[in-house]
Amino acid sequence: MPQSASGNRRMWGLLSVCALLLGISLWLTQQLLTERSGDERLFAPLPCDPELLHQGCGALKGEQQIRFFIDSAPVGSHTPLAFRVELQGFEAQRVELELQGRDMYMGELRLSLERGSDGQYRAQGQLPVCSTGAMIWRARVWVIQPSGRSGSWFDFTAH
Repeated sequence: MPQSASGNRRMWGLLSVCALLLGISLWLTQQLLTERSGDERLFAPLPCDPELLHQGCGALKGEQQIRFFIDSAPVGSHTPLAFRVELQGFEAQRVELELQGRDMYMGELRLSLERGSDGQYRAQGQLPVCSTGAMIWRARVWVIQPSGRSGSWFDFTAH
């Protein structure tokens, strides 16, 4: 019997260590996920005609709004495009733009927008040529603040 009691103690000790390790790994996983997604806030995009981005499209969260514009007409691939972002109800340390094909991977273009004297953020960029003639692109606007980043997405067509 003494060996059986010793074996039970070892088994319970091993189970305790495994439970402790499992608990620590679950806690670490939650901490990592909180750090990665806890500081991001997504704004809901408002209905917008992707062909009319020169008039701007918006995304809203409470009293805060992100407005995204393409000040180039027509919006085409392999031509210089003027991107503009306007913020209402909050300020940013910086604003970044990520562009990628919505339905087809064409790489990713990342731009840092510069703040103008009018408080709006601007950058120039150029989309790669798509052999299909027209392509839907997704623009992700990220507003970087000390408390984290906020953002939204806007889809548009380039010919």
